[in-house]
Amino acid sequence: MTTSAPWHSGECFPAKPEGQDYGYLKGRKLVGCTREQLVARCARFRFFDSQLVWLPETPRLIPAARVDFLYEPLRRRFKKWLIFEVVKGALITLALGLLAWAVRDDANYLGLILMVAFFMGARPCWQTIRVLRRFELLGLPIIDSDPFWVWLRSRRIPMTILVFVTVTFVAAFQVWFGGDKSCEAAGLEKTAVLHGDWWRIFTAAFLHAGLLHYLVNMASFFALGRLAETLASKAHLIVVFILAAALGNVCSLYFSLKPGVIGVGASGGILGLLGFLTVLGYRRKFMLPPEFVRLFITNIILVAVMGVVGFSIVDNAAHLGGLLTGVAVGFLTVRPGAEMPVQPSRPLKIAGLMATIGALVIAGFAAWKIRGS
Repeated sequence: MTTSAPWHSGECFPAKPEGQDYGYLKGRKLVGCTREQLVARCARFRFFDSQLVWLPETPRLIPAARVDFLYEPLRRRFKKWLIFEVVKGALITLALGLLAWAVRDDANYLGLILMVAFFMGARPCWQTIRVLRRFELLGLPIIDSDPFWVWLRSRRIPMTILVFVTVTFVAAFQVWFGGDKSCEAAGLEKTAVLHGDWWRIFTAAFLHAGLLHYLVNMASFFALGRLAETLASKAHLIVVFILAAALGNVCSLYFSLKPGVIGVGASGGILGLLGFLTVLGYRRKFMLPPEFVRLFITNIILVAVMGVVGFSIVDNAAHLGGLLTGVAVGFLTVRPGAEMPVQPSRPLKIAGLMATIGALVIAGFAAWKIRGS
């Protein structure tokens, strides 16, 4: 079957500018430089750096990993990144370990925190240490050498950033006015919803129960949102997130929450993105890396295990409702074919615009309710 994936094309990256023999892509800006400056640039470790460069003999930008004289600088950068990952994993493990010690008398919280510490801190840290031990035998990481990952990192993600900013905006209000009061003011409280506060179904998705809850959710959202927006569209991302968050909260309302219990968090929307990407990966499996679908299925299993471990504090109904919503939207909007990125239909574009406006209104309304609490 023929494919139309942009990363399979030699024209997926921008044309180089005139008048500069060497240069690189910095964000959305093409920066000209000397050969020596290009070597120095590629040796530096930077977040979200697409590592696209141009040379005198190339008409377009190309991945830096394809340039022979940049191989060693990229290897040095790779080593810096590995060291950073070890330090990050160790700090996450330490921080969550201290939190686990503080709640050691609560078995449910303790088990859940230790599980998060293992999968987000200890395990990645140990795996990275093992890579460092055999570093001299390795080449460049796949994110630098595989066209798919290089292309992915070079794409703009305005909708992902917009949702991240709106949730962070509400989180700032929570910090300023008090987390407990803010959850009472705009969280998913069953009795309040049944007495007319239906808007809590939406605002609860923009609130979080604490710093750890916020960080885990936003890290997950940023990773999944980038993939959904890049491989599909802005409309797919925002529609799946808002719809899955809302329907996940409806499931929580009727199958999970008890009177007096307050539910908060973007988990339903995040699980919706996970379900949507699983369907997208399945329907475009001949175009995407072989580990793509496997990665999402593994994450679904991990979320299910976390739900069992922390069943008394994890909102499994919201997670399942959000996941199934994302799967449903995936099957409805990602039809079998060879189109990539997946283009939204006209109705989906309209729905995406409405969902974008809705997200901004929800965030503003949630902040207003928090401020008045």
